Amino acid sequence: MGHEIATLMRKEIVETIREFKSLGLFIVFCAIFFPMFSLFGNTEISAALIEDSLTNQKGTVGVRGDIELVRQVLTSKKELEVKPLFDLDPVKSIEERIYDVVVVMPETNSDHKQKSEEESIDVFYDSHAEGTIAWALEVAAALNSSQIQMLKSKLRQIGVATAPEALPKVHYKSIDIVERKGSAPLSETLPTVILFFITTVAIGGAIGGITMERENKRLAQLLLLPIKRSSILYSLLFVISGISLLPVMAGLFSLSWAFSLDEVADRLKMHNLVVDVPPETVAALLLLSVPIAISVTATSLLFSSYYRVAQQARGYSLIYMVALNGLIRYILNFHALDGVVAFIPIVNSVFVMQQVLDGKVDALQIIIATISTLAVSAWMIEISARKLDDQRLLFGIERAPKFQPRWGKTSQSKT
Repeated sequence: MGHEIATLMRKEIVETIREFKSLGLFIVFCAIFFPMFSLFGNTEISAALIEDSLTNQKGTVGVRGDIELVRQVLTSKKELEVKPLFDLDPVKSIEERIYDVVVVMPETNSDHKQKSEEESIDVFYDSHAEGTIAWALEVAAALNSSQIQMLKSKLRQIGVATAPEALPKVHYKSIDIVERKGSAPLSETLPTVILFFITTVAIGGAIGGITMERENKRLAQLLLLPIKRSSILYSLLFVISGISLLPVMAGLFSLSWAFSLDEVADRLKMHNLVVDVPPETVAALLLLSVPIAISVTATSLLFSSYYRVAQQARGYSLIYMVALNGLIRYILNFHALDGVVAFIPIVNSVFVMQQVLDGKVDALQIIIATISTLAVSAWMIEISARKLDDQRLLFGIERAPKFQPRWGKTSQSKT
């Protein structure tokens, strides 16, 4: 059986390579889509990355310390009005919407008892309020770079810096008072995106490997050979599931590269989000995607084995994809099933991936999900193997009804 599967797999791989153009384009699309969806889709990350429009808007900056210095630094920022903070608490002044951004300058240190490295300029802002994040970035950038020489000179005059090169560090202190609505963390969206793209490749490969071969009469010729029906399906299962992981692999590595960019990482940190997708995480996600790919491919093969014409199978494939993805997502979000979702095949593999992304790794859950999912996949392959010999599907021969009415028999006998 192993030799049969290897021979049939070689045949399928050769046919796939001959028509690699469409698959290659799909892999490139996934490499672009994964980071674009995570950075700009309906996710918690995108909510942090999207810039708010500041056109014709005015903001107020409260300053404790040398207000004139801050005014000089922010001279070019006409939309920001600089006012003294007085004795107000920085956090409360932002929570009560008195100031959009608060800057606390270091106090005068005439005795030089503290080292300049210990001094800091604190920039307070609300990381969830519209426009505040961009203003905080503008203020911090101005304090850090554009007026750095003037800032050094002024701080040295008030006794903060003991050396010309010394400069207090700018610290961001965000205030979380508003919850984001309509956005989801990466752990909720990424596994379902992976599931969708695996389903897209799997159903296309299954229709091409069974329904089209049946329609072109090549499956009937293959069945004449002394080959087990399950060997044919297992060869398709391994090849199609492996191919379905290629777009996922490209998308995950592209996503890892996108989150490694300094511009993206800095912006997320401003929103109290630290997202890191290192290569080892990508490898773990790919391993967790293997049972998902195998189970979805087995389901797709079972679906395709019930159709004789490829056009008809493609017509219903959209309903199949929506139903499969929608049902799995519904079960994952249905809180009444939280206690048993880890034991539902196929669904538990997606659930385990979500848990891993949330940092809740449970080895027992991974083992249960993998074994149950692979067992159900093998069961579906056996059911599909029985449908390969169906003469009605192979040759379009309709089966005679088991029961015929008596009047039909008598009319035939009289004739």
